[in-house]
Amino acid sequence: WEDAAAADAGYVSYYAEEDPEAEDVSESITNWIGVALRTLSEDNYKRTIQQIPNRLQLLDDQNFNLYPWNNGINPTNYVVPKDYEWQELKPFYYPYGKEFMTA
Repeated sequence: WEDAAAADAGYVSYYAEEDPEAEDVSESITNWIGVALRTLSEDNYKRTIQQIPNRLQLLDDQNFNLYPWNNGINPTNYVVPKDYEWQELKPFYYPYGKEFMTA
């Protein structure tokens, strides 16, 4: 990751730039998903692929399964398979017991 980041032009957000060890991966993954699913605006799409092409390639190379988005293939349109069974979100907690999210 560090080699890819060093070869890129910069970061996708000020947040990632201010604390790259803690935030660069999560901020980059969010934009990678937006690029893969074509959900970013044209301007943000272009900025992202110009700013972090090596990190995007590294994430592509991991062959992450993006299911349920079009059966895991990097789609151009968001499609939920008809047979997909949505699961109720359950609460989960930070290691110190703070509730983070509830259904």
